[in-house]
Amino acid sequence: MNDKLLDLLYKSFDSSLTSKEREILKKGLTESAALRKEKEKIELMRERLADSKQVSFKPFFAEKIINRIQTDRKQQEQQESVFDSLVTLFRPIAFTTAMILIILLSYNMKKTENYSLAGALGQEQVTLEQVMDPTYMLTME
Repeated sequence: MNDKLLDLLYKSFDSSLTSKEREILKKGLTESAALRKEKEKIELMRERLADSKQVSFKPFFAEKIINRIQTDRKQQEQQESVFDSLVTLFRPIAFTTAMILIILLSYNMKKTENYSLAGALGQEQVTLEQVMDPTYMLTME
Protein backbone atom coordinates (compact mmCIF):
# COMPACT_ATOMS: atom_id res chain seq x y z
CA MET A 1 0.00 0.00 0.00
CA ASN A 2 1.39 3.37 -1.04
CA ASP A 3 1.70 6.09 1.61
CA LYS A 4 0.50 8.75 -0.83
CA LEU A 5 -2.63 6.73 -1.55
CA LEU A 6 -3.22 6.24 2.17
CA ASP A 7 -2.88 9.98 2.75
CA LEU A 8 -5.38 10.62 -0.04
CA LEU A 9 -7.77 8.12 1.54
CA TYR A 10 -7.61 9.87 4.92
CA LYS A 11 -7.95 13.24 3.25
CA SER A 12 -11.04 12.07 1.33
CA PHE A 13 -12.93 11.57 4.60
CA ASP A 14 -12.20 15.03 5.98
CA SER A 15 -12.08 17.31 2.94
CA SER A 16 -12.87 17.33 -0.75
CA LEU A 17 -10.33 16.06 -3.23
CA THR A 18 -9.42 17.56 -6.55
CA SER A 19 -10.52 15.68 -9.64
CA LYS A 20 -6.97 14.43 -10.22
CA GLU A 21 -6.70 13.19 -6.62
CA ARG A 22 -10.11 11.46 -6.89
CA GLU A 23 -8.97 9.63 -10.01
CA ILE A 24 -5.72 8.53 -8.36
CA LEU A 25 -7.62 7.32 -5.28
CA LYS A 26 -10.24 5.50 -7.37
CA LYS A 27 -7.51 3.76 -9.38
CA GLY A 28 -5.68 2.83 -6.16
CA LEU A 29 -8.87 1.39 -4.64
CA THR A 30 -9.52 -0.78 -7.69
CA GLU A 31 -5.94 -2.08 -7.73
CA SER A 32 -5.22 -2.54 -4.01
CA ALA A 33 -7.22 -4.86 -1.77
CA ALA A 34 -5.33 -3.59 1.30
CA LEU A 35 -6.41 -0.02 0.54
CA ARG A 36 -10.03 -1.12 0.16
CA LYS A 37 -9.81 -2.95 3.47
CA GLU A 38 -8.35 0.15 5.14
CA LYS A 39 -11.21 2.24 3.72
CA GLU A 40 -13.75 -0.20 5.15
CA LYS A 41 -12.05 -0.03 8.57
CA ILE A 42 -12.15 3.76 8.55
CA GLU A 43 -15.80 3.84 7.49
CA LEU A 44 -16.73 1.35 10.21
CA MET A 45 -14.82 3.32 12.83
CA ARG A 46 -16.48 6.59 11.79
CA GLU A 47 -19.91 4.95 11.96
CA ARG A 48 -19.26 3.61 15.45
CA LEU A 49 -18.08 7.00 16.62
CA ALA A 50 -21.13 8.69 15.15
CA ASP A 51 -23.46 6.17 16.84
CA SER A 52 -21.73 6.31 20.22
CA LYS A 53 -23.18 8.28 23.07
CA GLN A 54 -21.47 11.56 23.76
CA VAL A 55 -19.88 11.50 27.19
CA SER A 56 -19.36 14.68 29.13
CA PHE A 57 -18.20 15.65 32.57
CA LYS A 58 -20.45 16.71 35.41
CA PRO A 59 -21.21 20.41 35.77
CA PHE A 60 -18.41 22.56 37.22
CA PHE A 61 -15.84 19.80 36.69
CA ALA A 62 -13.14 22.19 35.48
CA GLU A 63 -13.74 24.59 38.35
CA LYS A 64 -13.43 21.76 40.89
CA ILE A 65 -10.11 20.66 39.38
CA ILE A 66 -8.78 24.22 39.35
CA ASN A 67 -9.81 24.72 42.99
CA ARG A 68 -8.10 21.47 43.99
CA ILE A 69 -4.89 22.51 42.23
CA GLN A 70 -4.96 25.93 43.88
CA THR A 71 -5.57 24.37 47.30
CA ASP A 72 -2.65 21.98 46.82
CA ARG A 73 -0.40 24.87 45.79
CA LYS A 74 -1.41 26.90 48.86
CA GLN A 75 -0.66 23.97 51.18
CA GLN A 76 2.71 23.45 49.50
CA GLU A 77 3.54 27.16 49.84
CA GLN A 78 2.59 27.06 53.54
CA GLN A 79 4.86 24.06 54.09
CA GLU A 80 7.69 25.84 52.29
CA SER A 81 7.17 28.98 54.37
CA VAL A 82 7.33 26.93 57.61
CA PHE A 83 10.56 25.31 56.42
CA ASP A 84 12.03 28.70 55.46
CA SER A 85 11.16 30.12 58.86
CA LEU A 86 12.84 27.17 60.60
CA VAL A 87 15.96 27.64 58.51
CA THR A 88 15.99 31.35 59.37
CA LEU A 89 15.49 30.57 63.05
CA PHE A 90 18.19 27.92 63.34
CA ARG A 91 20.84 29.52 61.11
CA PRO A 92 22.46 31.48 63.98
CA ILE A 93 22.28 28.44 66.23
CA ALA A 94 23.93 26.27 63.58
CA PHE A 95 26.73 28.81 63.11
CA THR A 96 27.32 29.03 66.86
CA THR A 97 27.30 25.25 67.19
CA ALA A 98 29.82 24.90 64.39
CA MET A 99 32.11 27.42 66.04
CA ILE A 100 31.89 25.62 69.40
CA LEU A 101 32.65 22.30 67.69
CA ILE A 102 35.72 23.76 65.98
CA ILE A 103 36.98 25.18 69.27
CA LEU A 104 36.49 21.83 71.07
CA LEU A 105 38.26 19.89 68.34
CA SER A 106 41.16 22.38 68.36
CA TYR A 107 41.40 22.16 72.16
CA ASN A 108 41.52 18.34 72.01
CA MET A 109 44.22 18.42 69.36
CA LYS A 110 46.31 20.87 71.42
CA LYS A 111 45.82 18.91 74.64
CA THR A 112 46.81 15.54 73.14
CA GLU A 113 49.49 17.10 70.92
CA ASN A 114 48.24 14.77 68.22
CA TYR A 115 47.25 16.73 65.12
CA SER A 116 45.06 14.15 63.49
CA LEU A 117 41.43 13.08 63.55
CA ALA A 118 42.11 10.89 66.58
CA GLY A 119 43.64 13.86 68.37
CA ALA A 120 40.70 16.08 67.47
CA LEU A 121 38.36 13.52 68.98
CA GLY A 122 40.44 13.42 72.17
CA GLN A 123 41.90 9.96 71.73
CA GLU A 124 45.46 9.27 72.76
CA GLN A 125 47.93 7.96 70.26
CA VAL A 126 48.40 4.25 70.90
CA THR A 127 51.91 2.81 70.53
CA LEU A 128 52.70 -0.63 69.24
CA GLU A 129 53.89 -1.73 72.67
CA GLN A 130 50.58 -0.73 74.22
CA VAL A 131 48.65 -2.66 71.59
CA MET A 132 50.69 -5.78 72.25
CA ASP A 133 50.27 -5.48 76.04
CA PRO A 134 47.17 -7.50 77.12
CA THR A 135 46.68 -5.46 80.30
CA TYR A 136 46.47 -2.25 78.30
CA MET A 137 43.76 -3.73 76.08
CA LEU A 138 41.76 -4.63 79.22
CA THR A 139 41.98 -1.08 80.52
CA MET A 140 40.73 0.28 77.20
CA GLU A 141 37.62 -1.84 77.35
